[in-house]
Amino acid sequence: MFTCGDDYYIDKDSSSVYYLGYKLNLSDNEFKIFCSIAHSSQEYISAEKILRECFPNKCKTTGNVAVHVCNINRKAQVIGGRRLIVSKYKSGYRLNREM
Repeated sequence: MFTCGDDYYIDKDSSSVYYLGYKLNLSDNEFKIFCSIAHSSQEYISAEKILRECFPNKCKTTGNVAVHVCNINRKAQVIGGRRLIVSKYKSGYRLNREM
């Protein structure tokens, strides 16, 4: 298990993310992207780097990353009313520090 913060954690054994004690029902791709962002240590990580880390040798675009991040945030908002991942133009994505 990899603990990200007080509000959420990653259980790599079961490929699960828990937010406020509730399991987020993430797809395999969403789980990979969340892990990549979580391991960036609160630094912004570019969509291009996420693609390289999560989908080497696959034909994916930065638009795919944006869609998956949107889905992760939508699922998290149902549980906790806020986004888990924030984005910054030309910087990328990072975990939300405002938890």
